[in-house]
Amino acid sequence: MSAMPARPPVQPHPESADVPKPLGSLSASLLARKGDARPAMRPLALGTATVVPVEDDAALVTSVTLATARRIARESATRTRTGKAAFTLRLDSDRHVRLRLASAMTRHSSQYLVTLALDAFLQNLPEVDALVAQLPVTRAPK
Repeated sequence: MSAMPARPPVQPHPESADVPKPLGSLSASLLARKGDARPAMRPLALGTATVVPVEDDAALVTSVTLATARRIARESATRTRTGKAAFTLRLDSDRHVRLRLASAMTRHSSQYLVTLALDAFLQNLPEVDALVAQLPVTRAPK
C-alpha cells in the first residue's frame, strides 16, 4: 500500500472574506439528538379525519324574560360601580424598593400600605374633613 500524498492547505478566496457566513439553525429533531429529550413538536400524522356527529346544544339554553334580564343588568351594574378611582403614584427607586420590601415583610399589598399611610396623614388634617362636608352628596353611602 502506498501512502496518499498530503493535500495542500485550502486558501480562502479573497472576495469571500467580506461576505458573512450564513447562520445555521437547529431544528427540534437535531436538538433532541443531543440528549434524551424528545422534539417539542412531533410531526403530524397524515390521514383522514373521522367524522363524528355533533349533538345539538341549543336545547340546553333557556330563554330569559325581559324583567329578569333587566334585573341582572341592574345587579351587575351595581357590582361594577365600586366608587374607587384610579391613581398613579410615581416613586423614586429607593422608596419603591422600601415599599416592596415592606409589602413582602407584612404580607400586605403595596396599595394597602399606601392607603394606611394616607389615612393616617389625612387624620392629621381636620380641614380636609371640613371641606368634604361641604361637597354635594353624589351617591348614597353603603
